[in-house]
Parts: sequence; structure tokens; C-alpha cells
Amino acid sequence: LRTGEVFKGDKLPPMSGRITWGKDNSCVFYSIHDSAHRPYKVYRHQMGTSSDQDRLLFEENDEMCWLGCHKTLSGRYLVLSSGTSE
Repeated sequence: LRTGEVFKGDKLPPMSGRITWGKDNSCVFYSIHDSAHRPYKVYRHQMGTSSDQDRLLFEENDEMCWLGCHKTLSGRYLVLSSGTSE
């Protein structure tokens, strides 16, 4: 942001929702969706590495549920949540 240049580094796969930055901003957490556009997998991406090396943290196999992630207010913990609209 200081230089005003667009960062052309890491490329992530198509994802659903937003990304969540790790505590020290060296990684991001993101979810991807299935054919029904349901977020169902959460991955961790280490900045500066290929997305082929991203680590799957959790997969929601119940097709009635969606999956999300966010950090706690303290920023110390990542919370994965799974739920339905019913």
C-alpha cells in the first residue's frame, strides 16, 4: 500500500466468501464452495508459496451445512463454524 503498486504475488484458487488473515499476516484462511455454491472446505495458505501447498483444515461433508471461518476479537484463535439455515 505504501508504494501504490498492485501486488502480483500469490494466486489463490476460486473461493467463496472472504479471506481471514492469520495472526502475523503471513498466511490467509479461505473457503471454497461445491457445485451447489456451499462453502464446504477451509484451507490455510502460506504467503509466498504455491496454492498447491495449501493445507486443508476442515471439510464439511454434510450437504445441508455450510462452513465459515473468522478470528476471535483478540486475533488469537481461528473459529470454524458449520450451520444450516433451518
